Amino acid sequence: MLFKLSLRNARRSMRDYLIYMLTMTGIVAFMFAFDSLIFTDIVQNMWETAMMMAVMIGFVTFFIILIVAWLINYMVHFMLEKRSLEFGTYLLLGMNKKKVSRLYMRENMILGTVSLVFGILAGILLQQVIMSVFYHLFSQDYQIQMGDFHWCLLLTAGCFGLCFLLALRHNRKIFKKTTISDLIEMEKKSEAVETGRERWKQWLFPASICYFLLFFILMYRGNYSIFGVILLSALFLAAIYLFYHGLAAWLVRYIHRGGKLVYRSDGLFLLRQLSAKMRTMRFTMGTLTVLFTIALLGGSVAMMFASYQKEAINQAVPFGLMLCSENPDDGFSEEFDFLKEEGVEISERQIYQVYRNDQHQMNDYLYTHVAGYGGRYTNKDGKPDRKAIAADTYNYYDYDTYMSLSDYNALRHLLGYADVSLKDSEYLLHVKNRVLKDIDDAFLHRPLSVGGRSLSFAGAHTEAFALNGVNGADYIIVVPDGTAKQMTAYYAAAAASFAKQPQAGLQEKLEAVYYHHRGMLTEKEADDLEMTLEDHKATEKEKLALKKTRAMENMPNGSDQIMTIGRYDVALKSEITVEMLSLISTLTFPLAYIALIFLCVALTILAVQQLSDSSRYRYRYDVLRKLGVSSRGINKIVRKQLSMYYLVPIAVSLFLSAFIGIFAGNRFVFYTGTTSSSLSYFVISVAVFMAVYLLYFAATYLGFKRNVEEVFVRLE
Repeated sequence: MLFKLSLRNARRSMRDYLIYMLTMTGIVAFMFAFDSLIFTDIVQNMWETAMMMAVMIGFVTFFIILIVAWLINYMVHFMLEKRSLEFGTYLLLGMNKKKVSRLYMRENMILGTVSLVFGILAGILLQQVIMSVFYHLFSQDYQIQMGDFHWCLLLTAGCFGLCFLLALRHNRKIFKKTTISDLIEMEKKSEAVETGRERWKQWLFPASICYFLLFFILMYRGNYSIFGVILLSALFLAAIYLFYHGLAAWLVRYIHRGGKLVYRSDGLFLLRQLSAKMRTMRFTMGTLTVLFTIALLGGSVAMMFASYQKEAINQAVPFGLMLCSENPDDGFSEEFDFLKEEGVEISERQIYQVYRNDQHQMNDYLYTHVAGYGGRYTNKDGKPDRKAIAADTYNYYDYDTYMSLSDYNALRHLLGYADVSLKDSEYLLHVKNRVLKDIDDAFLHRPLSVGGRSLSFAGAHTEAFALNGVNGADYIIVVPDGTAKQMTAYYAAAAASFAKQPQAGLQEKLEAVYYHHRGMLTEKEADDLEMTLEDHKATEKEKLALKKTRAMENMPNGSDQIMTIGRYDVALKSEITVEMLSLISTLTFPLAYIALIFLCVALTILAVQQLSDSSRYRYRYDVLRKLGVSSRGINKIVRKQLSMYYLVPIAVSLFLSAFIGIFAGNRFVFYTGTTSSSLSYFVISVAVFMAVYLLYFAATYLGFKRNVEEVFVRLE
């Protein structure tokens, strides 16, 4: 009997709270689809990436469990309030509280099970879409496959079950403490609001806005400390909640004062509806604003890295094959012989030297003018701080780096760029676009003294050119061949293109050939040897090899500070790309995941609240109808009411996230030199946000309108 009653009530709840059910189904689908990334072949083939992906998905899932548990707890308690009179009646009819509690918990477990089943089915389809996107990211074909889902299924079911367990356990405790009188009066108590002290509370509204502006000013000034960031962020969250306390009081005072909007057609009705909602849902509205803000910012950051990832990789490793050696006479014969033995077909290659002029004018200028350094290498008199520069070997070489025009054009040909020409008295600069913006025209156009000759500036180029330590660090100065011959060879490098894509796993083999020939160790061998050193079992030869290997890790790689891709002594673009994309995806996919979940959870709360009001306040719409308001006019009022209710938390979120998101975009563009606009990341995130928002708004409006019309039919 109880099971049949639970089943009937569950079916009714599915109809009344359809948006909630659809959202829960969608959350399960997203959980299943994103959790499946951990078990993809690409990720599993790279244990380090698999570990990072698992950690990031796990970290994000922790917060998603909390927020979904909050949603379930909110909805379970919300439905309890709506049906409190029904449960009170059950108790009056003689059903004991334990059975009523079990009945209600069983209903919610049925709702959860239905959401889980349909969510898994939807997740299998969504998984194929996400897998296709994921494989496309790595330029690999993806064939639709229905593999073994048991681990992913267990993970998803476990996380979703934990959400329900946390929520139902909390509400069960509340149910046990509730009396018949409490249940009968519960819905009325939920509508009761505190109306006193509105006069002083209204000042929280402008005060919170002032703090938001102060927060943005301090953020853009850029003077940060760990304690300051924590304190300002905590106050920022508090200001969001206080904003709604102040707004609710301000609306009440505005209505009492008889503001202009009160006397506009349906102004009084709408303002009273909004003020009542603000007063009863101040904390909830604050929480929704936080969720919306996190969703927008998470989406913006995901867009930043998604749009920049391939650009950053191509800037650092533009050639199919790159080799670099401290020995300027190195011909890399062992490496090319090995590639030939492996059957790798090289279509073009260029072995060349990078030169030095025993000067560091360019380096000194960049140390003191690249904005990202922030004066770290500058003395009070504006000159380079030699001690700071000597202590940090990761940025630039000891001397300015040069390249001959013929080698430069050969490398441009490999990359598909047009050749350039220089007169015997000219030089050009190839530099990162971000760094070029920090060089004054006066310094850029200065005459360059090389080998007793004065060379004039002939222009600058900013195409992708391996400026992360191979072809110089941040820049390379190109001079005529005759001038280069008078300079000292600094180090050797090689670049090549392949006739066809080399087989996977070649990077590790080629590294072993490169390092072993030079008396060094691969990264894995060096790590293993360091473990041996703890037991004092390494030979002197091994210790020397380890020392040389670790010294190579400190080679200059430029001034990049976000997504830094250092100098590769051996680099196969195909494998480096897969490695870097897999690492970046461990950030972008979880951020997109949490942004979507937070957005859907917040919009569900908004939708369910309004759909509930459509039946709770039915008499108000009936009064409007009896006063002569047409059905079209009532629909217009409904649209305005929903728009105001939806608009408040979203407008506040857009205001807050716009400043933070654009600031983050500016910093990202500033430090990476990407060609995208700093505003574009936030705009794309808002576009996705608004698309989901409009879907929920349309569903809420249609449901609200249908409920109101059903009330009119019953009354007639």
